[in-house]
Amino acid sequence: MKKIILFVATALISTVSMAQQTDKLKVLAGGIFNMGFGSSDLTKNYTAGNPTKSSLSTFDLSLTPDAGVFLFKNFALGIQLELTAKNQKDSLGTSSSSSFNIGPFVRYYYKIRNFAPFLQLSYGTGTISSSGASTIKGNVLGIGPGFAYFFNDRIGIEALLNYQHLSQTTDINIGGVLNTKNVGNNLKFNIGLQVYL
Repeated sequence: MKKIILFVATALISTVSMAQQTDKLKVLAGGIFNMGFGSSDLTKNYTAGNPTKSSLSTFDLSLTPDAGVFLFKNFALGIQLELTAKNQKDSLGTSSSSSFNIGPFVRYYYKIRNFAPFLQLSYGTGTISSSGASTIKGNVLGIGPGFAYFFNDRIGIEALLNYQHLSQTTDINIGGVLNTKNVGNNLKFNIGLQVYL
């Protein structure tokens, strides 16, 4: 009987401590590794007029450190930095680029003991480095469902399926090309580790 009481008491204490991860004013910090596939439409604007359009297929790898605070129970607001290496392919060949985006995110968790499905909305703005381009500015809007598993009251592992809509403008001024506009969509699978303080 003592063993049963001890087991129940341990389970209750564990459940109480797990419930505190997403309480008001708790802090989360960590990072996500992700890979994504997508497609976009590229428009080239020329000095002589007559813009051209082509379709691109993309594959990218990203590392996204983040930090946030729970403003209310289960509701977090934070900031994330996304560092991405991307390959894109069209009818003319393959090119590569790297990008740096920073912006806010919001999350809402639904806690079930040490499991927590969540929904995330994020926005990022930044720059992209690509060969032959002088300035590239981009914006990314993301939304997706995720799932967190808490090992204890401090550490959790999470997975996120994130749909992103991106738009970027490149000022080139080379070979008669004034600029390019790239608008597209990505689907990214993210996996990462978070620390709750």
